[in-house]
Amino acid sequence: MSVLDVGSGISLARVAAGGAIGDGATPVHIHGYNPAVALGSHETIWPTGGLQPNILSAATSVEVVSSSADDASAGIGARTVRVHFLDANYAEGTEDVTMNGITAVAMTNQVIAVNKIEVLTVGSSGVAKGLIDVRTVSGGTVMRRFYNGTIGYGDQNGFYSVPANHKLLIFNELWEMETLEANQLVHYYLKITGPRQSTNSNPWVSTFYSHGLNQGNNWGPVSFKHDVPIVINEKQAVEATAIVSAGTVGDRAVRCLLEGVLVDTTKNILGV
Repeated sequence: MSVLDVGSGISLARVAAGGAIGDGATPVHIHGYNPAVALGSHETIWPTGGLQPNILSAATSVEVVSSSADDASAGIGARTVRVHFLDANYAEGTEDVTMNGITAVAMTNQVIAVNKIEVLTVGSSGVAKGLIDVRTVSGGTVMRRFYNGTIGYGDQNGFYSVPANHKLLIFNELWEMETLEANQLVHYYLKITGPRQSTNSNPWVSTFYSHGLNQGNNWGPVSFKHDVPIVINEKQAVEATAIVSAGTVGDRAVRCLLEGVLVDTTKNILGV
């Protein structure tokens, strides 16, 4: 099975006609925001900057921490959060964590990937007050960030790891650069990462799937619709990335939205 399957014959019409949503198929919306994409190299569309770590080579211990002391059990900001993760077997799981401000709180579960951070309860401010990270212990690699910036709020990480016995079917992409200067280029890519189908000592392989670009002062959103979806197989990750050719820091903010359906392959719906 290839890392990237395109032309599988699965269509959005088949999903709708089959009545699969809620019966083995779940809508997935992947939002990404990078406030300042570096010039001339791929960056993930996520608020941390640089490239995110994809799926780890093995499950590891992680911790949750905020950049603000107000995100704590009795604080005015986020008090509890829920982390959605994949374990060593790529099975989906969640864990609720009580925040302790700028002091990291270790999670009970070891994880191989993190797919979502959501704020469950808040204090009097009604919002998280800082950037909330899930990172490897102790003070290690950031795996995902809940963003609290001047533009945007929430889990805006443009990547998703597919659990075991599932496929992710991507039907729609929406990309936007906030301000584009004259003669400026921005290229949008999807990066597919997953296990090799061989005995190669390197268990991971990456494929860049190029979509297109914005140029000059054409800074409006760019949409790509796939009647026949991009299929991301189990234990693989899809990651939105971009390369920007020029511009000041304030001119290089990129956001994206990937929309699709997560299909449980054990239920044999739609022939997948």
